[in-house]
Amino acid sequence: MPGGGFDPATPAFFLTPIFESVSKKDHRPRRTLREYEVILQRWKAEGGAPVHALGGITPKNAAKARELGFDGIAFIGSVWKQPDPVRAFLDLERAWNGKEARALIEALLKE
Repeated sequence: MPGGGFDPATPAFFLTPIFESVSKKDHRPRRTLREYEVILQRWKAEGGAPVHALGGITPKNAAKARELGFDGIAFIGSVWKQPDPVRAFLDLERAWNGKEARALIEALLKE
């Protein structure tokens, strides 16, 4: 690609599982968090497409995925296995983006 970097026409990729799965029994990471971090650093240095963390993503570890260098998060069980999936989604969103983004979203939902 001219000039290097990410081409928006290229799809994003997923690394999985990053943490122990919420919805799949015995689906555990095969790499350490440090190994994932190094993989992401190398991938980005080479101009790779965005990479999203998948597998065991919860509000408690979403920020860790960001710290490791992931461009986003993806999840299934941590939303659909909850009694209030909308609230679970918002909790994940807040954990990824921070409290200010959550307040903005909740204000927009009230309009």
